[in-house]
Amino acid sequence: MSSGKEKKQKKPLPLGPNKVKRKQQNLKKMKINSKSNENSKTKSKMKNSEKNMVSFPTAAEQLKYFHEQYQSANRVQLSSIELESFTETCMLELNRNQAQNSSPLADHMKVAFGPSWKESLCEKELDGKMDPGHPSLLVISLSALRSLDLLRELRPLTSECRAAKIFSKHMKVEEQISSLKNRVNIASGTPSRE
Repeated sequence: MSSGKEKKQKKPLPLGPNKVKRKQQNLKKMKINSKSNENSKTKSKMKNSEKNMVSFPTAAEQLKYFHEQYQSANRVQLSSIELESFTETCMLELNRNQAQNSSPLADHMKVAFGPSWKESLCEKELDGKMDPGHPSLLVISLSALRSLDLLRELRPLTSECRAAKIFSKHMKVEEQISSLKNRVNIASGTPSRE
């Protein structure tokens, strides 16, 4: 006697030539799909590498980006007088001929300051043109470790030019004030202290 619920049993599929053919067809389809996926992956990688090519912003684009970021970070709208204090000449136009990854930062700075880079960047006194504590080159990064890395890349310049580290959490304000009373050519640090 049955309880009303009968167990349904699945019928086993017969082992025959059709089952083997279906398996072979499925394997072929999987191989074709995997090849097309590989081709599409390589094509997408090529497209992505083309998209990731370095595009160098102009000085005007850099200035616009700086103003936008400054205003959004500080939640203020700068007046036209405040906007005029930073001009396109304050921004560095990157050298398009120099490889960005292979050449050190010091080479880029030499190009940026021109042939008289040593006079304009490394002189101790600039005949009243530069007050103490006003660096010719200011390098800003998000972390103190990155600032130190950038200063290491600038070693060819810092052997001749005086460099200062300006960090918000790692150094006391009094120490930095005393070090900035002298002429500083290069300063590197984090945004909170600049």
